[in-house]
Amino acid sequence: MMAAAALIAVWALPSADALGEEGFGDLVDICHAASFPRENGPVREMTVRLAKWEPSAGGSEEESEGGSYLLSVAFTEWDAPNLAFDTQASCTSGQNGILRCSIDCDGGRASLMRSADGRLFMETQSLVYGARGHASLMAVSDADGGQLSGIFALSPRPDDETCRPATDRRFVALEPGDISPRVNAAETILNRLGQLLERPDAVFDETTSNAVNRFQIQYGLEPSGRIDEETARLLSRMSAMSGGC
Repeated sequence: MMAAAALIAVWALPSADALGEEGFGDLVDICHAASFPRENGPVREMTVRLAKWEPSAGGSEEESEGGSYLLSVAFTEWDAPNLAFDTQASCTSGQNGILRCSIDCDGGRASLMRSADGRLFMETQSLVYGARGHASLMAVSDADGGQLSGIFALSPRPDDETCRPATDRRFVALEPGDISPRVNAAETILNRLGQLLERPDAVFDETTSNAVNRFQIQYGLEPSGRIDEETARLLSRMSAMSGGC
């Protein structure tokens, strides 16, 4: 779990005379991105995009004048392969060329400034984010979200239509002694396929290993009693074919 962790990137905010005087309207749908070295914190790559946001009826006068945007932030971490994290916040143009963004129900804040050299500077304070990743059996970490705090400098990437950071692809086998939500996911599939006749839990014990062995033998895999990448892919595929909730 990463809900209590704050992510910090070490950057300096631009001085006042380095800030651009333009608004943010011409940045709509333009991707901004950056990669960060490990020593600057856990964030590896980040993308940011602004979209025009139509305020609801009864919005403020500032919103009605066209100063409202939707901020989309996505990033990867150095030590969380197979996962990308993302969040969205509503933004309103403020004073001194600063775009102020927030998530309702105390979901954190962000401030955006554009520098004269075209970069976008973003400062986040406890901005709540969630995880997006591959199927649970293929994921490596159990991270599900957290709070993003830090200062990030991002450069325009206008040709990037997806505006999403690339995730690593890495697999870690499951074996006896492991305790993880991934074990629970595997046991749930094995139970559905009739290989495991007890209630699924997060502990990879001897019963789990025996069920994996039976599954591997039935589907022509080398029996090992551990869930390697080939076994995990076949489990996921058989689960999708078996249907159910």
